[in-house]
Amino acid sequence: MQIDTIINRIKSEGCCFYLLEFKDANTVKSIEKHILDFFYEKQYEIDTSFFKLQPEENNKNITIDQIRKMKREFLHTNVLNLKRIIFISEINYLNINALNGLLKIIEEIPINTYFIFCSSNLINVPETIISRARIIK
Repeated sequence: MQIDTIINRIKSEGCCFYLLEFKDANTVKSIEKHILDFFYEKQYEIDTSFFKLQPEENNKNITIDQIRKMKREFLHTNVLNLKRIIFISEINYLNINALNGLLKIIEEIPINTYFIFCSSNLINVPETIISRARIIK
């Protein structure tokens, strides 16, 4: 499926959780670029629409503290009703506590919020995540 088709499909929905399977890192970079191009909204000299979760410096995993920070600073500040994208280039970077924290959020996704996660190996993604996602290979 073409990346533009995927992005248009995502954008046509009010809120959603997508899990994209990819084969190489260049595909993920291309997906991220297209997402930014389609959804970008800049307010007050900062990008208020795109939040990328990735392991912090000197850490291999995305932690529960990062999930809590994202929830506090990004999801609960949408007073302007902007589209919000939470992007993870590799869902397998989340540790078990971060996955559990994320599960609580994706059970009731706020309106105009899109979770777009990528994975090079869906076999390693917990079934509890897969069961809540719309999977695009």
